[in-house]
Amino acid sequence: MIRKILFLLGIVLLPASVFADTIYLKSGTKVEGKIVEKTDTTIKVNFQGVTLTYDKDEISRISEAPQAVVAKTSPAVRQGNASASTLSLGSSSQSATCFLWEIKSSAGSNVYLLGSIHAAKPGWYPLPQKIEDAFRAADTLVVEADITDAGKLSHMQMLTLSTSVYQAGDTFKNHVSAESYALVKTRCAALGLDISQFEIFKPWFVAMTLSAIELKLRGFDTEAGIDIHFLKKAKDKKIMELESIDFQVTLFNNFSDAHQDLFLVSTLTDLDNLEKRVDALYASWVSGNAKAMEQMAFKGLAEHPRFLPIYEKLFYERNLTMASKIDGFLKTQGTYFVVVGSGHMLGDKGILRLLEKKGYRTKQL
Repeated sequence: MIRKILFLLGIVLLPASVFADTIYLKSGTKVEGKIVEKTDTTIKVNFQGVTLTYDKDEISRISEAPQAVVAKTSPAVRQGNASASTLSLGSSSQSATCFLWEIKSSAGSNVYLLGSIHAAKPGWYPLPQKIEDAFRAADTLVVEADITDAGKLSHMQMLTLSTSVYQAGDTFKNHVSAESYALVKTRCAALGLDISQFEIFKPWFVAMTLSAIELKLRGFDTEAGIDIHFLKKAKDKKIMELESIDFQVTLFNNFSDAHQDLFLVSTLTDLDNLEKRVDALYASWVSGNAKAMEQMAFKGLAEHPRFLPIYEKLFYERNLTMASKIDGFLKTQGTYFVVVGSGHMLGDKGILRLLEKKGYRTKQL
Protein backbone atom coordinates (compact mmCIF):
# COMPACT_ATOMS: atom_id res chain seq x y z
CA MET A 1 0.00 0.00 0.00
CA ILE A 2 1.04 3.62 -0.24
CA ARG A 3 1.60 4.13 3.49
CA LYS A 4 4.71 5.85 4.72
CA ILE A 5 6.96 4.66 1.88
CA LEU A 6 5.44 7.32 -0.37
CA PHE A 7 6.64 10.04 1.99
CA LEU A 8 10.14 8.64 2.17
CA LEU A 9 10.55 7.97 -1.55
CA GLY A 10 8.24 10.40 -3.24
CA ILE A 11 8.00 13.76 -1.55
CA VAL A 12 10.05 15.94 0.76
CA LEU A 13 8.80 15.58 4.33
CA LEU A 14 7.70 18.69 6.15
CA PRO A 15 10.37 19.70 8.68
CA ALA A 16 9.41 19.72 12.33
CA SER A 17 9.36 23.52 12.37
CA VAL A 18 6.29 23.52 10.13
CA PHE A 19 4.20 22.17 12.99
CA ALA A 20 3.98 25.46 14.88
CA ASP A 21 1.15 26.99 16.88
CA THR A 22 -0.62 29.87 15.15
CA ILE A 23 -2.37 32.82 16.80
CA TYR A 24 -4.86 34.68 14.59
CA LEU A 25 -5.39 38.22 15.86
CA LYS A 26 -8.55 40.22 15.25
CA SER A 27 -6.36 42.86 13.60
CA GLY A 28 -5.62 40.38 10.81
CA THR A 29 -2.10 39.58 11.98
CA LYS A 30 -1.02 35.95 12.21
CA VAL A 31 1.69 34.95 14.73
CA GLU A 32 3.41 31.57 14.43
CA GLY A 33 5.42 30.19 17.31
CA LYS A 34 5.10 28.04 20.41
CA ILE A 35 2.41 28.69 23.01
CA VAL A 36 4.24 28.59 26.33
CA GLU A 37 1.56 29.77 28.77
CA LYS A 38 -2.20 30.22 28.96
CA THR A 39 -4.18 32.06 31.62
CA ASP A 40 -7.82 33.07 31.86
CA THR A 41 -7.02 36.40 30.20
CA THR A 42 -3.73 36.08 28.27
CA ILE A 43 -1.68 33.80 26.06
CA LYS A 44 2.11 33.86 25.80
CA VAL A 45 3.86 32.79 22.60
CA ASN A 46 7.56 32.14 22.02
CA PHE A 47 8.19 33.85 18.70
CA GLN A 48 11.75 33.29 17.42
CA GLY A 49 13.11 33.33 20.98
CA VAL A 50 11.02 36.30 22.13
CA THR A 51 8.00 35.83 24.41
CA LEU A 52 4.97 37.79 23.21
CA THR A 53 1.87 38.27 25.38
CA TYR A 54 -1.63 38.77 23.95
CA ASP A 55 -4.91 39.46 25.70
CA LYS A 56 -7.51 36.88 24.78
CA ASP A 57 -9.87 39.58 23.57
CA GLU A 58 -7.27 40.45 20.89
CA ILE A 59 -7.41 36.92 19.47
CA SER A 60 -9.92 35.64 16.94
CA ARG A 61 -8.79 32.01 17.00
CA ILE A 62 -5.87 29.71 17.81
CA SER A 63 -4.47 26.81 15.81
CA GLU A 64 -2.36 24.54 17.98
CA ALA A 65 -0.15 22.08 16.14
CA PRO A 66 -0.19 18.43 17.25
CA GLN A 67 2.69 17.83 19.62
CA ALA A 68 4.86 14.91 18.59
CA VAL A 69 7.17 15.39 21.56
CA VAL A 70 4.47 14.58 24.11
CA ALA A 71 3.16 11.52 22.30
CA LYS A 72 3.27 8.38 24.41
CA THR A 73 4.67 5.13 23.15
CA SER A 74 6.26 1.99 24.47
CA PRO A 75 9.99 1.79 25.27
CA ALA A 76 10.37 -0.69 22.43
CA VAL A 77 9.06 1.84 19.93
CA ARG A 78 11.27 4.61 21.27
CA GLN A 79 14.37 2.48 21.04
CA GLY A 80 13.64 1.33 17.51
CA ASN A 81 15.16 -1.62 15.73
CA ALA A 82 18.75 -2.10 16.82
CA SER A 83 19.86 -3.76 13.61
CA ALA A 84 18.67 -0.83 11.55
CA SER A 85 20.10 1.75 13.92
CA THR A 86 23.59 0.30 13.90
CA LEU A 87 23.83 -0.34 10.17
CA SER A 88 25.81 2.40 8.44
CA LEU A 89 25.71 3.58 4.87
CA GLY A 90 29.42 4.13 5.08
CA SER A 91 29.98 0.46 5.80
CA SER A 92 28.77 -0.32 2.28
CA SER A 93 31.16 2.05 0.53
CA GLN A 94 32.91 -0.87 -1.17
CA SER A 95 29.70 -2.44 -2.51
CA ALA A 96 29.39 -3.02 -6.24
CA THR A 97 26.58 -0.53 -6.77
CA CYS A 98 24.88 2.39 -5.05
CA PHE A 99 21.49 3.97 -5.64
CA LEU A 100 23.34 6.35 -7.95
CA TRP A 101 23.27 6.62 -11.74
CA GLU A 102 25.42 8.56 -14.19
CA ILE A 103 24.06 10.01 -17.43
CA LYS A 104 26.26 11.70 -20.03
CA SER A 105 25.28 13.66 -23.11
CA SER A 106 26.91 14.57 -26.40
CA ALA A 107 26.61 18.23 -25.38
CA GLY A 108 29.24 17.63 -22.71
CA SER A 109 26.91 17.57 -19.73
CA ASN A 110 27.16 15.01 -16.96
CA VAL A 111 24.29 14.20 -14.58
CA TYR A 112 24.62 12.13 -11.43
CA LEU A 113 21.15 10.99 -10.36
CA LEU A 114 20.87 9.91 -6.71
CA GLY A 115 17.77 8.40 -5.15
CA SER A 116 16.95 9.91 -1.77
CA ILE A 117 15.22 8.71 1.36
CA HIS A 118 13.70 11.80 2.94
CA ALA A 119 14.29 10.75 6.56
CA ALA A 120 17.27 9.04 8.16
CA LYS A 121 18.89 7.76 11.33
CA PRO A 122 22.32 9.01 12.50
CA GLY A 123 23.86 5.61 11.82
CA TRP A 124 23.10 5.93 8.12
CA TYR A 125 26.08 8.26 7.67
CA PRO A 126 28.71 8.60 6.30
CA LEU A 127 27.51 7.89 2.78
CA PRO A 128 29.41 5.63 0.37
CA GLN A 129 32.52 7.35 -0.97
CA LYS A 130 31.45 7.13 -4.61
CA ILE A 131 28.35 9.20 -3.80
CA GLU A 132 30.37 11.88 -2.03
CA ASP A 133 32.88 11.90 -4.90
CA ALA A 134 30.11 12.47 -7.44
CA PHE A 135 28.78 15.35 -5.34
CA ARG A 136 32.20 16.97 -5.14
CA ALA A 137 32.61 16.73 -8.91
CA ALA A 138 29.36 18.59 -9.56
CA ASP A 139 28.98 22.30 -10.24
CA THR A 140 25.27 22.31 -9.40
CA LEU A 141 23.12 20.55 -6.81
CA VAL A 142 19.55 19.89 -7.94
CA VAL A 143 16.82 18.88 -5.45
CA GLU A 144 13.05 18.59 -5.50
CA ALA A 145 12.67 21.60 -3.19
CA ASP A 146 15.16 23.52 -1.07
CA ILE A 147 13.77 23.53 2.47
CA THR A 148 17.01 24.64 4.13
CA ASP A 149 16.80 28.26 2.99
CA ALA A 150 15.53 30.32 5.94
CA GLY A 151 13.29 32.51 3.80
CA LYS A 152 11.80 29.56 1.96
CA LEU A 153 11.30 27.66 5.21
CA SER A 154 9.39 30.57 6.73
CA HIS A 155 7.27 30.74 3.59
CA MET A 156 6.69 26.99 3.81
CA GLN A 157 5.43 27.33 7.37
CA MET A 158 2.97 30.05 6.44
CA LEU A 159 1.81 28.31 3.27
CA THR A 160 1.36 24.95 4.98
CA LEU A 161 -0.63 26.35 7.86
CA SER A 162 -2.77 28.57 5.66
CA THR A 163 -3.67 25.74 3.28
CA SER A 164 -3.99 22.91 5.80
CA VAL A 165 -6.60 24.51 8.06
CA TYR A 166 -10.35 24.53 7.42
CA GLN A 167 -12.29 27.75 7.63
CA ALA A 168 -14.07 28.49 10.90
CA GLY A 169 -16.94 26.11 11.53
CA ASP A 170 -15.69 23.34 9.25
CA THR A 171 -13.93 20.27 10.63
CA PHE A 172 -11.85 17.30 9.57
CA LYS A 173 -14.67 14.91 10.44
CA ASN A 174 -16.91 16.49 7.80
CA HIS A 175 -14.53 15.50 5.01
CA VAL A 176 -13.46 11.93 5.78
CA SER A 177 -15.11 8.54 5.87
CA ALA A 178 -16.05 6.80 9.10
CA GLU A 179 -13.18 4.38 8.42
CA SER A 180 -10.66 7.21 8.23
CA TYR A 181 -11.94 8.96 11.32
CA ALA A 182 -11.79 5.72 13.30
CA LEU A 183 -8.22 5.10 12.14
CA VAL A 184 -7.13 8.58 13.20
CA LYS A 185 -8.88 8.25 16.55
CA THR A 186 -7.23 4.89 17.23
CA ARG A 187 -3.79 6.16 16.22
CA CYS A 188 -4.15 9.28 18.36
CA ALA A 189 -5.10 7.17 21.37
CA ALA A 190 -2.05 4.95 20.85
CA LEU A 191 0.17 8.04 20.78
CA GLY A 192 -1.44 9.73 23.77
CA LEU A 193 -2.86 12.50 21.59
CA ASP A 194 -6.34 13.99 21.60
CA ILE A 195 -8.09 13.77 18.23
CA SER A 196 -9.55 17.22 18.89
CA GLN A 197 -6.10 18.61 18.03
CA PHE A 198 -6.69 17.55 14.44
CA GLU A 199 -10.27 18.70 13.97
CA ILE A 200 -9.36 21.91 12.11
CA PHE A 201 -6.80 20.27 9.79
CA LYS A 202 -7.32 18.74 6.36
CA PRO A 203 -6.78 14.99 5.86
CA TRP A 204 -3.51 15.33 3.93
CA PHE A 205 -1.96 17.31 6.78
CA VAL A 206 -3.24 14.87 9.39
CA ALA A 207 -1.65 12.01 7.42
CA MET A 208 1.70 13.79 7.14
CA THR A 209 1.70 14.87 10.79
CA LEU A 210 0.96 11.41 12.18
CA SER A 211 3.55 9.87 9.87
CA ALA A 212 6.15 12.42 10.98
CA ILE A 213 5.36 11.66 14.63
CA GLU A 214 5.71 7.92 14.07
CA LEU A 215 9.03 8.40 12.28
CA LYS A 216 10.35 10.62 15.07
CA LEU A 217 9.38 8.14 17.78
CA ARG A 218 11.26 5.40 15.97
CA GLY A 219 14.46 7.42 15.75
CA PHE A 220 14.13 8.84 12.24
CA ASP A 221 14.94 12.48 11.61
CA THR A 222 13.03 14.16 8.78
CA GLU A 223 15.60 16.95 8.81
CA ALA A 224 18.48 14.52 8.19
CA GLY A 225 17.31 13.01 4.91
CA ILE A 226 19.80 12.43 2.12
CA ASP A 227 18.64 15.47 0.15
CA ILE A 228 19.05 17.76 3.16
CA HIS A 229 22.48 16.24 3.85
CA PHE A 230 23.70 17.56 0.52
CA LEU A 231 21.86 20.87 0.74
CA LYS A 232 23.79 21.61 3.93
CA LYS A 233 27.07 20.82 2.17
CA ALA A 234 26.40 22.81 -0.99
CA LYS A 235 27.75 26.15 0.19
CA ASP A 236 30.01 26.56 -2.85
CA LYS A 237 27.60 25.14 -5.42
CA LYS A 238 24.66 26.50 -7.35
CA ILE A 239 21.37 25.06 -6.05
CA MET A 240 18.44 24.43 -8.38
CA GLU A 241 14.97 23.00 -7.77
CA LEU A 242 13.06 20.51 -9.90
CA GLU A 243 9.87 21.66 -8.20
CA SER A 244 9.30 24.10 -5.33
CA ILE A 245 7.93 24.30 -1.82
CA ASP A 246 4.75 25.88 -3.17
CA PHE A 247 4.25 23.04 -5.62
CA GLN A 248 4.67 20.30 -3.04
CA VAL A 249 2.34 21.87 -0.49
CA THR A 250 -0.39 22.74 -3.00
CA LEU A 251 -0.07 19.27 -4.56
CA PHE A 252 -1.75 17.78 -1.52
CA ASN A 253 -4.12 20.66 -0.93
CA ASN A 254 -5.48 20.30 -4.47
CA PHE A 255 -6.50 16.69 -3.86
CA SER A 256 -10.26 16.20 -3.85
CA ASP A 257 -11.90 15.16 -0.58
CA ALA A 258 -12.15 11.61 -1.90
CA HIS A 259 -8.46 11.46 -2.77
CA GLN A 260 -7.42 13.03 0.54
CA ASP A 261 -9.50 10.45 2.36
CA LEU A 262 -7.93 7.65 0.32
CA PHE A 263 -4.48 9.05 0.99
CA LEU A 264 -5.19 9.20 4.73
CA VAL A 265 -6.46 5.62 4.94
CA SER A 266 -3.53 4.23 2.97
CA THR A 267 -1.07 6.18 5.10
CA LEU A 268 -2.41 5.14 8.49
CA THR A 269 -2.99 1.48 7.71
CA ASP A 270 -0.43 -0.75 9.40
CA LEU A 271 1.61 2.06 10.96
CA ASP A 272 2.83 -0.41 13.57
CA ASN A 273 5.01 -2.03 10.89
CA LEU A 274 6.57 1.28 9.87
CA GLU A 275 10.08 0.60 11.12
CA LYS A 276 10.21 -2.87 9.61
CA ARG A 277 9.22 -1.45 6.23
CA VAL A 278 11.72 1.40 6.37
CA ASP A 279 14.48 -1.03 7.38
CA ALA A 280 13.73 -3.09 4.27
CA LEU A 281 13.64 0.09 2.21
CA TYR A 282 17.00 1.13 3.56
CA ALA A 283 18.52 -2.30 2.87
CA SER A 284 17.54 -2.06 -0.79
CA TRP A 285 18.87 1.51 -0.99
CA VAL A 286 22.26 0.77 0.53
CA SER A 287 22.76 -2.23 -1.77
CA GLY A 288 21.60 -0.38 -4.87
CA ASN A 289 18.82 -2.92 -5.38
CA ALA A 290 16.39 -0.91 -7.48
CA LYS A 291 14.21 -3.91 -8.28
CA ALA A 292 13.59 -4.70 -4.62
CA MET A 293 12.77 -1.08 -3.86
CA GLU A 294 10.40 -0.91 -6.81
CA GLN A 295 8.53 -3.95 -5.55
CA MET A 296 8.15 -2.40 -2.09
CA ALA A 297 7.14 1.03 -3.33
CA PHE A 298 4.58 -0.09 -5.89
CA LYS A 299 3.32 -3.36 -4.46
CA GLY A 300 0.25 -1.60 -3.14
CA LEU A 301 -0.86 -0.46 -6.57
CA ALA A 302 -1.16 -4.02 -7.83
CA GLU A 303 -3.03 -5.06 -4.69
CA HIS A 304 -5.27 -2.00 -4.54
CA PRO A 305 -5.96 -0.45 -7.98
CA ARG A 306 -8.11 2.22 -6.32
CA PHE A 307 -4.86 3.89 -5.24
CA LEU A 308 -3.92 4.66 -8.88
CA PRO A 309 -5.02 8.35 -8.71
CA ILE A 310 -2.66 8.87 -5.76
CA TYR A 311 0.27 7.25 -7.56
CA GLU A 312 -0.49 9.32 -10.65
CA LYS A 313 -0.33 12.57 -8.68
CA LEU A 314 2.57 11.72 -6.37
CA PHE A 315 4.79 9.92 -8.89
CA TYR A 316 3.90 9.54 -12.55
CA GLU A 317 2.86 13.11 -13.40
CA ARG A 318 5.79 14.57 -11.48
CA ASN A 319 8.22 12.11 -13.06
CA LEU A 320 7.42 13.51 -16.52
CA THR A 321 8.22 17.05 -15.41
CA MET A 322 11.39 16.04 -13.56
CA ALA A 323 12.68 13.98 -16.51
CA SER A 324 12.01 16.90 -18.85
CA LYS A 325 14.06 19.25 -16.65
CA ILE A 326 16.92 16.76 -16.40
CA ASP A 327 16.81 16.42 -20.18
CA GLY A 328 17.29 20.18 -20.28
CA PHE A 329 20.38 19.92 -18.07
CA LEU A 330 21.82 17.31 -20.42
CA LYS A 331 21.49 19.72 -23.33
CA THR A 332 23.80 22.21 -21.61
CA GLN A 333 27.36 21.94 -20.37
CA GLY A 334 28.21 21.25 -16.76
CA THR A 335 28.03 18.59 -14.08
CA TYR A 336 24.79 18.23 -12.12
CA PHE A 337 24.22 16.23 -8.94
CA VAL A 338 20.47 15.56 -8.88
CA VAL A 339 18.82 14.21 -5.72
CA VAL A 340 15.21 13.03 -5.96
CA GLY A 341 13.06 10.66 -3.93
CA SER A 342 14.07 7.14 -4.91
CA GLY A 343 10.50 6.26 -5.86
CA HIS A 344 10.65 8.71 -8.75
CA MET A 345 13.42 6.74 -10.41
CA LEU A 346 11.71 3.36 -10.48
CA GLY A 347 9.65 1.36 -12.96
CA ASP A 348 8.47 1.90 -16.51
CA LYS A 349 7.16 5.37 -15.63
CA GLY A 350 10.22 6.36 -13.58
CA ILE A 351 12.76 9.04 -14.44
CA LEU A 352 15.46 6.57 -15.49
CA ARG A 353 13.20 4.85 -18.03
CA LEU A 354 11.86 8.17 -19.29
CA LEU A 355 15.40 9.42 -19.95
CA GLU A 356 16.32 6.15 -21.66
CA LYS A 357 13.33 6.63 -23.97
CA LYS A 358 14.81 10.00 -24.90
CA GLY A 359 17.96 8.22 -26.05
CA TYR A 360 20.19 8.59 -23.01
CA ARG A 361 22.25 5.77 -21.57
CA THR A 362 22.00 5.40 -17.79
CA LYS A 363 24.77 3.70 -15.86
CA GLN A 364 24.41 2.59 -12.24
CA LEU A 365 27.56 3.29 -10.23
